[in-house]
Amino acid sequence: VISVLMGEYCQVIKKRDELRNKIKCTLNTLKSYTRIKNEFPEAYKLLVEKIDKEVLNVDDPCTDVEALRAELTAK
Repeated sequence: VISVLMGEYCQVIKKRDELRNKIKCTLNTLKSYTRIKNEFPEAYKLLVEKIDKEVLNVDDPCTDVEALRAELTAK
């Protein structure tokens, strides 16, 4: 009985780790809170619950295309 339970436990842990790795990979490719919010809202909801909400409400400088354009044309 214990060996069966340990086998099931190991399978659950393996599935959890695989899912965690897939989520990390996806979030790393999205790279900004704005893209996560738009493309993976379920993950964004969890981020809002786990991370300071003020951080998420700040404009993402990585997605401020107009500011980048202005800076590039000014030089």
